[in-house]
Amino acid sequence: MNTEELTKLITEYGKDIYNFCLHLAMSRTEADELYQDVFLTAINKIDEGGNPKSFLMGTAMRLWRNKRRKEAWRLRIAPKEELAEESEFPPHITPEGEYLKKEERQSVLKAINSLKEPLRQTVILYYSSELTVEETAEIMGVPTGTVKSRLYKARKILKQLLEADING
Repeated sequence: MNTEELTKLITEYGKDIYNFCLHLAMSRTEADELYQDVFLTAINKIDEGGNPKSFLMGTAMRLWRNKRRKEAWRLRIAPKEELAEESEFPPHITPEGEYLKKEERQSVLKAINSLKEPLRQTVILYYSSELTVEETAEIMGVPTGTVKSRLYKARKILKQLLEADING
């Protein structure tokens, strides 16, 4: 892959891939690193005939899983103390409508982040990345029926969580 092809990929899919990385990592620093790793991997391995967006998202998911697996092993060998981490998204002073919109978004993100990993990844791929069930299944390496059942289960759980949040 040459520089022009890479630039075209980044231009067409960069924003979607970065948002997906941000959803997976839940930290701008880690998302930046994952985003770079995805495109570095794509330079050598992208299939010209396939769906580049699916390939890039699948690569992001595999790299993220591998990183989490490695971190888990490292923590088993040499545990470290957790440091209190401040939010990377500073609060903004906005009009009331923007504030309510932000609060709603945070509630939804909090609910999504509380889902177990397979459900969370399925929801992020399908809704945030706007992929089809088939594309989501291809990226996750599972049958389409599994994606459909995970989406059903996730929607059910999210409904309960958000209703509980609204009702106090």
